[in-house]
Amino acid sequence: MIFIILFLLFVLTMCSIFESSFSTLNIIRIKKMKSKGDKRASLVYDLYENYSEVISTILIVNCIASVSVSTITAYYFSNLLGDQYLGIVTVILTLIILIFTEISPKIIGREYSEDYALKLCYVLKYLVIIF
Repeated sequence: MIFIILFLLFVLTMCSIFESSFSTLNIIRIKKMKSKGDKRASLVYDLYENYSEVISTILIVNCIASVSVSTITAYYFSNLLGDQYLGIVTVILTLIILIFTEISPKIIGREYSEDYALKLCYVLKYLVIIF
């Protein structure tokens, strides 16, 4: 169960990086890379052209992961520790989500937007197709 919780926190982190990197992307630099024949840059440019679909996909995945991690964590720790600690678990999970899956990844995604967009463009492409 812990591995599922950690995986969902990782998914939330990746959603924040996706969102931040695509919203701060230097599209002119990507367009230059595309004109030089870079296939990943071409895909990033195509994804950027469909920005609303990309952001919608990121938000859908983020919502699913967020609700799932909250539910699974509450279930797991209430069975492990009892219901009296559910408030403490909720506060701790909220802090973990804010610091490690929202604030920090968005700063990283903003600082290295082109790098992450190019590295993760295929994952994002398939997520857009699925959702």
